[in-house]
Amino acid sequence: MTATADGLQNDPETEKVFKALHNPKWDLRTIPGLAKETGLSEESVRKVLAEKRELVRVSDVPDKTGQDLYAPKEKPVSFREFLSKMRIFIAKT
Repeated sequence: MTATADGLQNDPETEKVFKALHNPKWDLRTIPGLAKETGLSEESVRKVLAEKRELVRVSDVPDKTGQDLYAPKEKPVSFREFLSKMRIFIAKT
């Protein structure tokens, strides 16, 4: 295990998942996307996200196929995510 910038002791799988979550190329990530980038199984990614849920934010808006989207907790809600939430709100009223 190695120490990370946030002071936590993580295993290599956790470090891979959080590195992928912080990839500036993406605002939000799906489990299959994280699995592909990290080379881990979807189940392993799911396990890391569940174990570190205090450090992960699940978007209120799923992707086009209905999959949950994840981001680091400290990452603010993106403008695109905000607009999607507003569209859903307006459609329901």
